[in-house]
Formats: sequence, C-alpha cells, structure tokens
Amino acid sequence: MKDKVKFGSTELEIDSIGYRNTALVISFVGGNTADLESKFRIGQDGLEEIQQLNSAGNVTATHKLYDIFSCISKQIGGTTLENGNKVDVVEVILLQESELEAEIRHLKARMAANEEVADTLLMKDLMDGGN
Repeated sequence: MKDKVKFGSTELEIDSIGYRNTALVISFVGGNTADLESKFRIGQDGLEEIQQLNSAGNVTATHKLYDIFSCISKQIGGTTLENGNKVDVVEVILLQESELEAEIRHLKARMAANEEVADTLLMKDLMDGGN
C-alpha cells in the first residue's frame, strides 16, 4: 500500500512528495497525466490544505496554501521498476499562495456571495411590488 495525499474530498496514492525550491512536487510513477490534471483541477478548492498520509492512513504532514496549480509534467521512462521495465513519472507542481493573497481571495468570495444574496432579495422585492 502506498502513501497518499488528501485535499478536499480527493485522495490519491503517490510515489513521492517533496519540495523543489519553493514548490511542492508530488510524483506519480506510471500516472496518467490527463486524469491527474483533471483530479487536481476539480479538487482545486481543497488544495489550501493538503494532508500527507502514510500507508496506514495516518496524517504524517500537512502542507498549507499550496493551492496554485502551476504545472504537470511527464518524464518518459523517468524511472525503472524492480523488474527492469522503464515507466513514466508524472509530477504535479504546486506553488504556495501567501496568507495575504489567500485572505484577499476569501474576502472577495464572501463579498461576491453577499452581493448575490442582496441581488436576489432586491429582485424578489421588486417582483413582489416593493411590499
């Protein structure tokens, strides 16, 4: 059983996780590039907190604010398995957002939600004839 990463409701088996400069790099041996990109894009909102789990399912590390999906790349024949076969390695590279940028993004989202509620209430009031 492999280690995993969990973000939002997405849980993926990984082959390695580590840092390259300031980026968080998650590697998948034999991974499907299109499938992984789709899972990271769909789970984008959950990337603010990425839990690293060991094979027993225990949290071994938490990576916060690595929610900027920067790059996905494939190294063709990037590693060799025990049986001697070469397989591709897919790397997902995530950049860390500053706490200030994250707070601004959250405030903007809250403001947009409040504006939507206000618009809905105003339209309802206008449809009811302002009574």
